[in-house]
Parts: sequence; structure tokens; C-alpha cells
Amino acid sequence: MQHISSWIKGYEGQFRIYTNGDVYSLKKYNEDPKGRLLINYIFNNRKRVNLLSDKKVKIFYIDRLVYETFNNAILDKKDEIIHLDNNLLNNNLRNLELKKFKKQRKKTKKEPKYTLHILENDKTVSKLHYNKLLDISNDIHIATRTLSKLFKSGDTIEIPNMKNL
Repeated sequence: MQHISSWIKGYEGQFRIYTNGDVYSLKKYNEDPKGRLLINYIFNNRKRVNLLSDKKVKIFYIDRLVYETFNNAILDKKDEIIHLDNNLLNNNLRNLELKKFKKQRKKTKKEPKYTLHILENDKTVSKLHYNKLLDISNDIHIATRTLSKLFKSGDTIEIPNMKNL
């Protein structure tokens, strides 16, 4: 079976990758038109390769290189390449599939840490919910330090009705 090759993005003219995952260097090896097969190594059960450009070495997972190169894709760091045969060493293009990372937004309503009951004739007239003692302190004009000594998170605070509240 014939494998197709393409230049690795950012390393055009230096490194070629084939659909089977082989990476070739064409630097200083112009006598062989195919170039020199780079040695890959295994890290986290996946093949990696080092590419050198401008005296800087960059490490790439071969499965990601194959997928990005032949699918014209730009992968996010959190995107995952799935190996269909569950063999992480088989980097053939037909064996690779992209699993996009989806940001999950949780719209959970935060429970207030403090509930302030406004009393009038020993009956609750209104309830105010707060997450910070500082907010209570600003509303009822009592020092935050004093409130923190008196109450713990989750407490219900009862105060008499105040006109300026």
C-alpha cells in the first residue's frame, strides 16, 4: 500500500510526514529523495518525535501531526485523538479520529452563605441573601470583623427593621 506524504506545517522543506505516521527529515540528506526516517520514541503509550528548527527542538505526538497535516486541522491542546483500533502506536490516518473538547458551562446558582432576616414585631418582614460579610457590613453599618466573630457561613442573621436598610 502506498502512503501519501505532506510537509509538516511550520517545517515545510525540512520534514515530511506520511499517512502511516513515518516522519522524514530532508535536512542535510539531499542524496536520498525520501530523506532520513526520524526515530520516534514512546511517551505515555504514544509515539513522539522531536523536530528541530532554528536551533529549537519541539516535541510532537505523531498521531496529532498525522491528523492535523492530512485533515488541514488546527487542534486545541485539549482536543483528543482517538485510535479506532485502541492501539496507540498505530498512527495510520485511517485509524485516527478527533474528539473535540467541549467546554461545559455549569449554570449552577450559588447558594447564599448568609441570610439576613429583617424583623418587625418579632416577625420576618423581608429576607436578604448575601455571599460576603462585607456586603452585610456595608448594608447594616457593622464592622466586618465584628460580624465574622458573631456568625459562621450558613448562619441566619436576624436584625430589627432599620429605616436606612
